[in-house]
Amino acid sequence: MGRLLNFLVQLSVAKQRWSNHLPQFNLLCFCLKPDSGSLMSKILRCCWLEEEWKKRRFLAYKEVPIALQELILCEIKMVDDQRGFKPFTKKGEWALERHDFYKELQSSICTDFGRSITIWHIATSICYQLDDANTSGGASLKEISKWISDYMMHLVVNLPEMLSVASGRVIYEHVRRVIKELQDSTPEMKDEHSACQILQAAELPDHATQNPEDPVIELGWLILPDTQQLSRKLLTLEKKWEIISSVWTEMLCYAAYNCDLDSHAQQLRRGGEFITLIWLLLAHKTDRFNFGKCG
Repeated sequence: MGRLLNFLVQLSVAKQRWSNHLPQFNLLCFCLKPDSGSLMSKILRCCWLEEEWKKRRFLAYKEVPIALQELILCEIKMVDDQRGFKPFTKKGEWALERHDFYKELQSSICTDFGRSITIWHIATSICYQLDDANTSGGASLKEISKWISDYMMHLVVNLPEMLSVASGRVIYEHVRRVIKELQDSTPEMKDEHSACQILQAAELPDHATQNPEDPVIELGWLILPDTQQLSRKLLTLEKKWEIISSVWTEMLCYAAYNCDLDSHAQQLRRGGEFITLIWLLLAHKTDRFNFGKCG
């Protein structure tokens, strides 16, 4: 069955995937997408492969813009000024310190990496949908932040081994279940914009915050309340997109730096992954004395 799934996945993305294109996975849109009643879906459901097929089929691919490349180079230089030649151990803390918002937002960063990515991913979607600022600089950083956010969520859902995120599937299943339940109980939740409005609401239904049978809850890892708290703070900030883009870029660099070498090597044999290009850039430009110490 594994070979069948791999063949179908490769067939579905063969015409889309290029080395200069960024895979995008929007978790909210995926959770809101209705189940397909196609013959292919029914066959895969019988083989217990439908979920993996849907996750791969849902991927979108966007060309890596010059603005994103420039932002990454700029952010790497600023982080280098903060860390010197120390290992890349921060996953957003340096960015928050640089923007003087570490105390206010540290709880969303100082947690499990997969959980942090998910919280920031949904919060970024909320800010993207509900922020109506139309400044030229803000609009550019707004798009870049969304690109990196959707790419990092792709890694959590489809390539968790590259992030060393053991909790990735648990977090993904938790958020998916909660969003589905919210959608069932809230008919007006039809698309990403309406979902963001509801998630930003003053109070979430009890089943969105409490479920004794959920292993995430047993760990005290409620996702949506923390996401709601983060997005509310970000939406009040004038320079929200400078902060969000900086945090996402640092998360991307942290993930690339700390991914084990075997995972990077496997991706290179398969045609490359954007995170591996970031790792090569860090190793060449900023870690020439630490090369080989990743992971």
